[in-house]
Amino acid sequence: MSNLNTTIMIVDDDDEIRKVVCLLFEEQGCKILQAENGRKAVELCEKESPDVVLMDISMPEMNGLEACAKIRSNNITSNVPILLITSLTDRVSIEEGFAAGATDYITKPFNWIILKHRVLHLARVYQAEQKVASLQQWQQIQHYINSQEQNENLLVGNGTSFATIQMLIQKAASTSASVLITGETGTGKNVVAKAIHRASESRQKKAFISINCAALPEHLIEAELFGAEKGAYTGAIATHKGVFELADGGILFLDEIGEMPIALQAKLLAVIEEQKIKRLGGEQSRNIDVKIIAATNVDPEKAVESGKLRDDLFYRLSVINIQVPPLRERTEDIPLLCYHFIKKFAPNRELTISDAELDLLKQYPWPGNVRELRNILERCVILQNGPKLYPTELIKNFEKKSSSSSINKPKDTLIATLEEIERQHILKVFNQLGKNQTHTAKALDVSLTTLKRKLKEYNISS
Repeated sequence: MSNLNTTIMIVDDDDEIRKVVCLLFEEQGCKILQAENGRKAVELCEKESPDVVLMDISMPEMNGLEACAKIRSNNITSNVPILLITSLTDRVSIEEGFAAGATDYITKPFNWIILKHRVLHLARVYQAEQKVASLQQWQQIQHYINSQEQNENLLVGNGTSFATIQMLIQKAASTSASVLITGETGTGKNVVAKAIHRASESRQKKAFISINCAALPEHLIEAELFGAEKGAYTGAIATHKGVFELADGGILFLDEIGEMPIALQAKLLAVIEEQKIKRLGGEQSRNIDVKIIAATNVDPEKAVESGKLRDDLFYRLSVINIQVPPLRERTEDIPLLCYHFIKKFAPNRELTISDAELDLLKQYPWPGNVRELRNILERCVILQNGPKLYPTELIKNFEKKSSSSSINKPKDTLIATLEEIERQHILKVFNQLGKNQTHTAKALDVSLTTLKRKLKEYNISS
């Protein structure tokens, strides 16, 4: 077996021993890490993830037993084999070493041939175990995803917070009571709303209508909600139904409810309570049966205090309140989300993300939440070659651009710069292949649907 991808760490305050060990394993093609005390060993382990640690017990600053315990307590390095270096007569240290989590021990003076075989054997067993664990994890993730409904709005997760959300979704789906979903931008509030619709036996076959209250001009939002009779306002050349009528029997999702004009909130409250609407410019009231789900990315209680949201509407909407946590608070769901997005954007490619990459993704704060993770994975699928994806490379590139830019430069400008790189790459391949969408999708290893959507975003028609 080749040792080119094997990393050995030698931890000893004796320079000569470290030097000889380095020479021994460099001859075997291994990468060597060195630390002269336990404290540096712990720091190196977190950064480099060695395949085996050869650790002396007696060292300054932090001895080998303390370092062994700290390495074991870290999720990233908890399983790495640790071979303690001790004297033949020091039975107490050997017992304490096993108690601290050591895998095995070897005594001084070394038989260098035995040392070489022991260390390489531990490294190979560890590497094999890591591969099996990684494969099992991805198989479990794949099984989970395959067992769910495959659609654009799949709610993905299996952590504690996700279980709470699932429970609330089931409760919300079993009643006609209004629901208020809160959470930061990009957390997936719209996905939760659609999950409630799918889980509702009485409404799942009826319409799900979504409207963004922040996206509509103030003078049109009332007509959009309640409909309008012909001639009700300038430009109303025909009678049209509002979203309440269109959602009759189903669910109406009001996103960014705090951005609705305060005067219109009183009318909305009346409609929710009476389940009747009257078109703009009309005389006749119409009965409706609509379940309301509202969402906001701001603290609704603060919105009430500031006067942006009526308190009576807030209380009426929040009969059931579902708070969607930011991605940084549900990092256990990141592997599932990664696989879900990989399968969505590259259904015909066998792609994986290493455990080390996943650990780094869990440490990233994700200011853009699930939406940011989705965008990063989509870019990886398009821009990176090979069977393994490295999303942290794109994150690092973005952070470098951020740190080298003026602190007053808008974030949108930075994001657009990264998007421009992606756009240029796609269009370059597209033009090189004679603007053939099928050939371009195949060359980029993305689905034809993804490519068409990207070209549509770029206002390109073929």
